[in-house]
Amino acid sequence: MSMIIAKVPESKVKEYTEFYNYKKYIAISWIGVYYFCPYQLYLERVKRIKVEATEKMKAGTMAHKVREISHEMRVEEEISIEDALFLSKMEGNVYVFREVPFNSKFREYQLGAKLDELIIYPDHVEIVDDKSGDYVYDSAKMQVRGYALAFQERFKPERRIELVIRNVKSGEENWREEYGEEQERIVKEKLHEIYLLLKDIVIPVVEPNPRKCASCRFKEYCEYYREMEENSNKGH
Repeated sequence: MSMIIAKVPESKVKEYTEFYNYKKYIAISWIGVYYFCPYQLYLERVKRIKVEATEKMKAGTMAHKVREISHEMRVEEEISIEDALFLSKMEGNVYVFREVPFNSKFREYQLGAKLDELIIYPDHVEIVDDKSGDYVYDSAKMQVRGYALAFQERFKPERRIELVIRNVKSGEENWREEYGEEQERIVKEKLHEIYLLLKDIVIPVVEPNPRKCASCRFKEYCEYYREMEENSNKGH
């Protein structure tokens, strides 16, 4: 079994990222944000509040870039995802892609995704998401499940999909799961909830979580955080 460091040709990237004129556009990364805190997504995507990236986010972006450059320097073949899926079965090769963008249709939604790493084996596909740190949040798991749904709908891999979350700096695998019917069901539910939020049909009501709120970039704009702080001060 040969492992081939691969890259999607630019012509295919343009094809994969075409828009379908769907009004119901959802970026898969929003699923993770929504699962972490629906009100954060509301402030960012509905209220359009702009805030600076944190130092941790900047460091993570830099680590992603380093991996991307390293991969680019080692590319052995340009090949489409469809051809890699076919040839991996026919010839037994393993294709490793990095930074794979694509749009996908699911029901009335257009989904936008960008995979940190995609590994195509003869009998399964691995979708790898790189995160800073070793702790794996449920929101991160939900985001990768969203990627699996989008990938399944776009490319029909006809083999199982394994989901992986990895520390972007160390390269250590911190979590793995096989994508199945239960994960798909939950992602579909979240897509509908996110659509209602983005259209400002439903304004999310959240219970402040001190641990989450402490690291939130939007806390100074969040009424729930302010209320939590006021109640905390009264308690003292």
